[in-house]
Amino acid sequence: MRLQNKRGSVLITLIVAMVLMAVLGAGIYSITTSSSFSELLSNKNDNAYQLAKSGIRYAANLLAEGGRGCLLPETTFQMQGGNSFTITIANDSSTGDKNITSKGDVNKNTFLAASRVLTYSMPPPPPGPPKPSEPGYYVSYSGSDGAATAGGTINGSIYGETVSIAPNSTITGNVISKTSITIGSGTIVSGRICSSNGDVTLRASSVNVGGPINANNGDIILQSGTTAWDNVFASGNVTLIASNSSVAKDINAGGDVLIESGCSANQNVYAGGKLTLKSSGSQVKMDVHTGGNVNLAWGTPIYGNVWAGGTISSPDATNKKVTETTWSENQPVPPRILPTAPTACPDVPKPQMQTFTAGGADFVVPQSSSRTITPGRYGDLIFNGGATLTIQAGVCSKVGDAGCYYFDSFQGGKWGQTLRLDLSTGPDITIFSVGDIKHSGPVQVSTDGSTWHTINETTYQSTAKVLAKRIYWETHGNFRITTDNSTRQWFWFGTVLSQNNITLPSGAWIIAALATVNGSISTGANPIITYILADFARDHW
Repeated sequence: MRLQNKRGSVLITLIVAMVLMAVLGAGIYSITTSSSFSELLSNKNDNAYQLAKSGIRYAANLLAEGGRGCLLPETTFQMQGGNSFTITIANDSSTGDKNITSKGDVNKNTFLAASRVLTYSMPPPPPGPPKPSEPGYYVSYSGSDGAATAGGTINGSIYGETVSIAPNSTITGNVISKTSITIGSGTIVSGRICSSNGDVTLRASSVNVGGPINANNGDIILQSGTTAWDNVFASGNVTLIASNSSVAKDINAGGDVLIESGCSANQNVYAGGKLTLKSSGSQVKMDVHTGGNVNLAWGTPIYGNVWAGGTISSPDATNKKVTETTWSENQPVPPRILPTAPTACPDVPKPQMQTFTAGGADFVVPQSSSRTITPGRYGDLIFNGGATLTIQAGVCSKVGDAGCYYFDSFQGGKWGQTLRLDLSTGPDITIFSVGDIKHSGPVQVSTDGSTWHTINETTYQSTAKVLAKRIYWETHGNFRITTDNSTRQWFWFGTVLSQNNITLPSGAWIIAALATVNGSISTGANPIITYILADFARDHW
């Protein structure tokens, strides 16, 4: 009887255990199934998100390759497994941004379907720098005779109908002219020199030109003690005048090459005409190729080979410095090599002047007083001695905008003046004057309306260069900085476009680009001019 009771107890225990195991198994299955389903839902949402991101990247790439003008209606791109992304590219007319909408779809039209939508606004690209064929490339653009400076520093390039650089100047960029170029003694030009239709002359002495020199339809003349550190190319003649002038690289002349006493061609000479080494100490350190004769004097060595289209005349046997070299007469092409023609100079159009009118009441700043002016149309601005004028910024992207200034004339140029430019009230200061613009004195700038900085402050230079892009002045008359200010602080800030002449005094401190359409640009001694082009000029020139 006890054995039967024990057997019944074991059976009941076994049944209870089986029931518990069944319940536990069902719970585990439920948990596992829920977890797997949740993971599946999470994965498909993440996949939809990643597809939407892919659509954003694809649209951004379309804009990069096709230009920021690219627009795209709603377009679907199919992926593997029936997945897809749908993108739209639309233009925001108020900001210029391109608005991208991308929708990623996973398992579309099934119970496992998932979608994610992303949006992105791509701002317009920053404008590229001006090209050498654009007037805005030049810190000084002269539409008439000359862009000249005396003993000054030009941090940029110069362009003019004719260009004459006064002695002891420093030009960090290029010098380009439609006609002739004359570089004064002691001047350093870091870039290249190019004349479209005239001669290039480096005046004695101590002129250094870092880039190539090109004279289209003209000659190149290096006077005593001048150095060209790159190749020179002339459609006419190249002359190195005694003494100690030199060309560090090749000389290319469509005409003749004349090297006088103590002067040196440090690499090859290619001449369409003849080569003359005139007197003792003149030399060529590499090969010579001429269409005409080679005429050597006593003590005028050539260290390389000579291929002359004509004859070779050398009274001094020691002129052939390296016995293994070959000197050959009456040579055809080849082996004789023709000179390389000059590179054409940039054809730079004149800046586009704006059409505008002024008219209105005169704005007068009384002597020894202070006034603030806001954008609008005025008659003459009369800025008297000892006065401070504050010009507030506005929004002026084109002529006719309410944030521009329009004057019949800007009559400054008096003693003790201070000009203040307040950039706290808007993005830019754009001023149009029918008549002349004149000023004399310091220029101060503020971005908060209360803290003022003079533009030549050493610690403010980097900031000033950025802010100068926001300042533009245009006159249908002349632009002049006068010397009536006893502080001897003759400053200017912002790009200037003048119909006629631009005149700067000695010692002027300029952060700007200066351009004339029909006039000339002239400066006194020792100006410091730093190239910064205004945004308005970049957009409208």
